[in-house]
Amino acid sequence: MTTGSARRSVSVMKHLTTAAVSAAALLALATASASAHPTATSLRLVQHEHHFQFVDVAPKGGLRKPPTMGDQYVIGGVVTGAGKPGLSNLVCTVTQPGAKGVSECVGTIVLAKGTISFGGISHLATNGDTFAIVGGTGSYAGAHGLLIGTQGKNGDTNLQVKLG
Repeated sequence: MTTGSARRSVSVMKHLTTAAVSAAALLALATASASAHPTATSLRLVQHEHHFQFVDVAPKGGLRKPPTMGDQYVIGGVVTGAGKPGLSNLVCTVTQPGAKGVSECVGTIVLAKGTISFGGISHLATNGDTFAIVGGTGSYAGAHGLLIGTQGKNGDTNLQVKLG
């Protein structure tokens, strides 16, 4: 049985995983749209978290207490749903502490033909975030649009990538 604060910490971890998954979905969408259409494209992906690290800065509270200013969540995973698997990387730093706090996140999705980078605010107590796609490399150079992530089943994150 978990306590309320432990549930909040788990919710925060799931939310950050959702952010990473959202980034992966964005990358898959960019792959699908890079070859054909200059118009807006949408793609759905799934991010599978493989690595998670909580960086607890002073005052240290661990995962059983709400995060404090400067705490970080570092997440790495695999993205599926758009051909060959890719990688997802995300770092979120808590900027407004507490159970309903906010973090600033930056992430990158790595695919065979390049990378897609995204960033924005993550609300720790919600299930879903929208990030701005801020660029890319290779076939994704100049990428822009939105990456939307929501918590899926089994700890996975559903990502909807909208390139415009």
